[in-house]
Amino acid sequence: MLFVFGSTSESFYIAHGRGAYWKGLPDSLVTYLNKEHRWLRSISIGENGAWFYKEMATNESSGSYLVASASSVAYRRVREIYDSDEAINWVAFGPDGAYVVETTKTVYASSKSMVRNYEGSNTRVPLRSASFGYDGSWAVVEDDGEVRSHGLSDSIAAALKSSPVRKVSLSPHSATAYFVEYTNGTTTWTLPVSWHPDVIRIERISLQLDKPLTSGGSTTVTKTLFAFGPTKDMYCISKGAETIWRGVDEDLTSHLRKQGDILSVSMGEGGANFCKGVGKYYVSPATKIAYPDVWKLWKDDVPINWLALGPHGYYVCDTRDGIYASRSDYLLRKYAGGKQVPLRCASFGYGGSCIVVEDDGVIRSRGLSAKVRKAMFQQEIRNIQLSRLHEDHFYVEYMDGSSDRSLPSSWHDAIQRMKCHTPKLTPVLSMSLEKLGEAEYEYARVHSQFVTSWRQTTILRPSVRSIHKIQYYRDLYTQYMMYLSRVENEQQLFHDTPRKCRIGDHGEDTTLCYQEDCRLCEILRTNFSTKDALTTGN
Repeated sequence: MLFVFGSTSESFYIAHGRGAYWKGLPDSLVTYLNKEHRWLRSISIGENGAWFYKEMATNESSGSYLVASASSVAYRRVREIYDSDEAINWVAFGPDGAYVVETTKTVYASSKSMVRNYEGSNTRVPLRSASFGYDGSWAVVEDDGEVRSHGLSDSIAAALKSSPVRKVSLSPHSATAYFVEYTNGTTTWTLPVSWHPDVIRIERISLQLDKPLTSGGSTTVTKTLFAFGPTKDMYCISKGAETIWRGVDEDLTSHLRKQGDILSVSMGEGGANFCKGVGKYYVSPATKIAYPDVWKLWKDDVPINWLALGPHGYYVCDTRDGIYASRSDYLLRKYAGGKQVPLRCASFGYGGSCIVVEDDGVIRSRGLSAKVRKAMFQQEIRNIQLSRLHEDHFYVEYMDGSSDRSLPSSWHDAIQRMKCHTPKLTPVLSMSLEKLGEAEYEYARVHSQFVTSWRQTTILRPSVRSIHKIQYYRDLYTQYMMYLSRVENEQQLFHDTPRKCRIGDHGEDTTLCYQEDCRLCEILRTNFSTKDALTTGN
């Protein structure tokens, strides 16, 4: 969400994705805003015709930005920084030439009181945002969420204390007007009444609901993992033990090499990254600024299953304890009883588009192109990832393991090579039950699947005391590989509980027998009691 006050009391700009509205802005700025497909990362408006904007990255650009020529007079230091070799992230203009500029290297400010260094260091404390208000007031939000301010009214000060702040915009024309966005994506504001309809219209998120092609599906393990990056020529694709990536930073590269089998990866803004392997995962330090709520979950040791990072601090985080999301009132749903609807996947795309796929295959989306929507309805979706750089670029994997994609042509060879890769399974010589430790990833995955898939409304879900993995012997391994080569194994499971009757044949015989050595019926009859399971299988 972007919001800035203009240079007059009747001017402002608001945008969510490519949906935008403005009033009373300088003609020189409006000329650029009217260009087709304009999607901004940041914008600021100063005095005497000064302005700054920065676009989101695309496949052709890493995110161009522009400072109005009028800034050379009103904000000479800002123009000097613009003309240097430092890339600007955002600018805050104030009265009488006051400014705050964040570059890829540091933070510059006209007032020393607005910025500070780490104790015992010359390194500046990074800022989430800064704004100048009425009669010399100002506010800055530091990287850890601490808000420092001067001269604010009681109502604005209260709004900045009510919840962790991502961004604040103060009015230079009124002591009480403001717009605050919190880290969870919600907002609070006090604005002129005549602005309300347009602000509410842009701020509101409306998701389109589409029913799945095949209802009643369940969350399954992704066979091929794909993630788009926030800049051009940046992606990661993984299948089994093989992972290919391009354009990622050295820190994430190091963790991708260490993790082995990659279970989840997401690349967000400003160097924020998430990577999960078997039994461990990594959240980059840059996440602290770009996605503060995700950083807090990680610091609180909340087990994360997967993460979707989007523009402007938006995220969806699936954990063992539940799902967390920015704008959760729009992105997430609850059953009538109040329980969260589990998700298979979520992704944020170009121009503020987004998609969430619920556990039964229901799709809820916003702003998708015709090409992406066409791919949505080919088969039932297991996982879909959207590009933030191009509205037609995507990667989708269906429930049967097949996939569809629209990607830059330079990526095609790597993607095709990965699709031909089949992970190898290690056979064991004897049949056994292996008890999984609670710290292991497989334990977390099975536990999560059991918890989120419980549908009984009259019976409380039992607690999970232990989870056992079936290890099969060589003959069964050979049979399994023959089966795998023909049709693959959707759930990556294999079960050989012996039976002495015809229960389950052709989906017709559903009567439990009473033969003592029919272990399958005994297990079903005793509500899946393990006392009737043999430790050696047969």
